[in-house]
Amino acid sequence: MTVDDLDQTPYRRGKPKGPNASAHLVLRHTDPGTLGPDRLDVLVAEVTSPQYAAVHRRHVLLVRGAYWLVVDEGHDLVPRTYTLRWHLDPSAGPAVLVAGGGAVSAVAGGVAIGMVASPGTVSAAVEPGWVSPEYGVRHAADVVAVRTAPVPRVEIATALVPRPDPGAPPPRLAAVPGGYAVEVDGGPADVLTRDGDTWTLA
Repeated sequence: MTVDDLDQTPYRRGKPKGPNASAHLVLRHTDPGTLGPDRLDVLVAEVTSPQYAAVHRRHVLLVRGAYWLVVDEGHDLVPRTYTLRWHLDPSAGPAVLVAGGGAVSAVAGGVAIGMVASPGTVSAAVEPGWVSPEYGVRHAADVVAVRTAPVPRVEIATALVPRPDPGAPPPRLAAVPGGYAVEVDGGPADVLTRDGDTWTLA
């Protein structure tokens, strides 16, 4: 996630100079046993940057071993513009994007994406970009990007669902009190709520 169009660490040729971004693991919770219908694995990490005063915290949830919910938080004392980008696989083909009412959906190749932001004022686009599988190698690839209006605090949730069938619909993601509801393939919604950094699956 970039803040006011600035990366966490400035990229330049040669050896890095000056201070770099500082990241640390906040929490890691792994359910014991095998994958099951109620399994919820959680990672939470936070990063600060010398480029800006905003703090970026990311929650990564593996839900039922079937899909991911990623919640990105940004906050500062002053309004900032936050941009979140998902770089797609080069073999995914062109991404199809649908946006409206503060929610964004995208489908490309083997993945479907659903996003919602709070506050809900965002713009969404599919941008030309690239991915680098190894040093010095770049492949053209679509990038799904959402951008907020200037706000002091934002939370952007993204559901990432593997899609072997490219015609399958994207997940439906909605904010609910204390968390998010995720609906996959028209089934009952998973409700994921949080108390600080602790998440519960219902």
